[in-house]
Amino acid sequence: MMQPNTVVRNRLSGFTLIELMMTMVIVGILVTLAAPSFNNFVLKSRVNSAATELQMSLLLARSEAAKRNSGVTIAPVNTAAWTQGWSVTYVDGGGTTRTLKTVDAYTGAMTVTGPTAALAYGRDGRLTSASAVTFTVNVPGNANITAKTVAVDLSGRPNVH
Repeated sequence: MMQPNTVVRNRLSGFTLIELMMTMVIVGILVTLAAPSFNNFVLKSRVNSAATELQMSLLLARSEAAKRNSGVTIAPVNTAAWTQGWSVTYVDGGGTTRTLKTVDAYTGAMTVTGPTAALAYGRDGRLTSASAVTFTVNVPGNANITAKTVAVDLSGRPNVH
């Protein structure tokens, strides 16, 4: 035997078209408000990742120089355009240049700036240059994104600020 309330409950389950439309309008408004914040979040994340990637490349060059008891160089793929990527290389005993790591170019509005020449680590893991080196990773024209600085002291140790 069926109860009379069962038939009524089955008819009332679900959404009406008006309720669905109102929900979609509210979701649309929330997405419109959140999109700029999400874009800034993504850009901040990309800047942090690029600075960390640069720091890891510098640490690799430093440790490989000490490990191999040989000079190791980190240089931009495109002369003085660090945004186009960089590579970490050394020259083996036979005079052949070997690549330890290559970082691809960064796309979009982000830029990576650094010294105009390649950065070289000596056999002791210290910089061969006479002064400390600074790299900057930022999004020009966007005040909401804090630039990251990778500073390399004369001992060769990179720090992200």
